Amino acid sequence: PFRIHGLLEIVVSFALAILAIWFYNNGYESGFNYYIALAVVIMIVFLLTDFKSTPNKR
Repeated sequence: PFRIHGLLEIVVSFALAILAIWFYNNGYESGFNYYIALAVVIMIVFLLTDFKSTPNKR
């Protein structure tokens, strides 16, 4: 399930970037800024997460 979560993060990040471009093309600068920032944050989380790790057993 952890890898699926990573896949969803990257898909959502690209979808938000596309949505940001749509807002930009329709003249909504604040919408563009919000969605591009959100896409960047989610992409950073994706890049910093180790999706191959296993949980620690006690």
